[in-house]
Amino acid sequence: RWRGVTGRPNVISPRGMLDSWALSNSGWKKAIALRTFEGKHLRTASLFHALCDQEERAIRTLGLSNKIVVVPNGAPTAGRKRSERKAEYKTLLYLGRLHPKKGLTILIRAWAKYIRGASNPWRLRIAGWDQGGHERELKRLAIELGCAADIEFVGPKFGEDKDEILSCADAFILPSFSEGLPMGVLEAWAYGLPVLMTAECNLPIGFQSGAAIEIPVDVDGLAQILMWELAKPEPFFIEMGVRGHLLVREKFEWATIGGSMRRAYQSLISAEPGH
Repeated sequence: RWRGVTGRPNVISPRGMLDSWALSNSGWKKAIALRTFEGKHLRTASLFHALCDQEERAIRTLGLSNKIVVVPNGAPTAGRKRSERKAEYKTLLYLGRLHPKKGLTILIRAWAKYIRGASNPWRLRIAGWDQGGHERELKRLAIELGCAADIEFVGPKFGEDKDEILSCADAFILPSFSEGLPMGVLEAWAYGLPVLMTAECNLPIGFQSGAAIEIPVDVDGLAQILMWELAKPEPFFIEMGVRGHLLVREKFEWATIGGSMRRAYQSLISAEPGH
């Protein structure tokens, strides 16, 4: 309606919502929306802002021919330091929304297998805000599987609390089924954390640069990866974290990302009559 009234250009940033997994979730509702108002909205966009090449392909798969600019998320790195405090155990951190698409049910099932087989197991810490009662389901599952004592649910974290939980972690995990481009991974790298993530996180550069370990989205496969990778010596994780921190500085700092977005929006303004 705003575009119809003003005649000005508009930009759509899907943030992973046009990914095949996202479209299939409550699929019949989204199919109706795409065939009616949302389809028209997408077709008439002046520009799509895709976060990665995979999202660009998802947009094209829907038959949309609009102009697309690919600009990833960014993360700040200045002043970010790991905590020097020594804990009794190493911590694997998940930080993000508690939603079925994040793969946390598979993670907890795999964690129960990992705990039974590991000689010196880590602790899993799950931080984030609950959506639709999923946290309650996850806690119940952990109790049923007998691994609740080895998993901490610490709720949402913001500001200094978020800084603290990231700085005290030893590694970060995101077992997601679908992402646009996850801020959690970028923030983990900014803190020098090694990352375990699925290919669906759309950050293949993490695997290529040795800053991340690819994990599967099945219980047995993930349990095996946890058994193997978390048993590695501390220098291995430190080196991975250093590579992740450098990756953020080189590819994902906000100064670079902001400049790319400014140029994209400026091109739309410059194309308007009278500019």
